[in-house]
Amino acid sequence: MTIDEAIYQLKNLAFLSSESEYGKVEKALRMAIEALEKMKKGKWIERDDCWDGIYYECSVCKDSFTLIDGNPSDNNYNFCPSCGSYNGGEEDE
Repeated sequence: MTIDEAIYQLKNLAFLSSESEYGKVEKALRMAIEALEKMKKGKWIERDDCWDGIYYECSVCKDSFTLIDGNPSDNNYNFCPSCGSYNGGEEDE
């Protein structure tokens, strides 16, 4: 599920809860939607260093890291471990 799909689902969620609990649920949903809408989106940039080989850089924070095997998609790295941006597990070709 993408962030946009999650936002859509949360905005269209219907609860069968008691009247007293509805306010708490609504507040929690609004907070979740706001957090998702503010989430930074980036992508992995594949870099080649003649000394260390291939490494990956976050397009948002520019932090980089090396994987022992495969690329970020292969390793389910959908979020940058440094800044938390959603990178969708895709890298530049």
